[in-house]
Amino acid sequence: MKKTLFSLVILLFSIESFSQEYSFSAGPSWGVPFYYQMVTGGPSKSPKTGLNVNFEYIFHSDRKLSWGAGIGFQNNKVELKPEFTGSNEGMEATMSHSNVLYLTSKMVFSKRNSSNFSLEPLIGFQINKTDQNSFSNQSGVGLGFSFVKKINLNQTSFLKIEPKLMVFNIIPFESRDMAERMTSLGLNIGYGIKKL
Repeated sequence: MKKTLFSLVILLFSIESFSQEYSFSAGPSWGVPFYYQMVTGGPSKSPKTGLNVNFEYIFHSDRKLSWGAGIGFQNNKVELKPEFTGSNEGMEATMSHSNVLYLTSKMVFSKRNSSNFSLEPLIGFQINKTDQNSFSNQSGVGLGFSFVKKINLNQTSFLKIEPKLMVFNIIPFESRDMAERMTSLGLNIGYGIKKL
């Protein structure tokens, strides 16, 4: 455990030495697991407010195309209502959770007026996998999109407002015929530091 923690700290310091900008952000998210194809019938799924936390590095942030890397955590809460079968017995709604730790690589397209759009391929690992979860394990390759608006506080720091759309489990690590993929929409607010 100590070796793993030490290696992670060395990796973070190495990345930080090459980065030009790093930031931390958090905010609410709302996610629903959809099948990869249209499925009719079955229980209904209603999103409840979850949480998205993200830490990222951006390299060459003064260029039109920049690169970055990040690590994040997303908690999604979904209320599941059983399919109506003609009787109210057993129709109680249940709450299901999906906790996903994810790693991203970022392609950042900078615009004028301190804003940018990013495309984020990601690898997610569901960390609360149990038999009680009512939808597919979300471990797999996914994709994220975000738009960032920066508000400069001074020459080296800024606030950022970031609407995010993330789709997990597009390519699942587990083979499954009817894999579901968590699709979430969130709004993160964060603080960042730029190197001069």
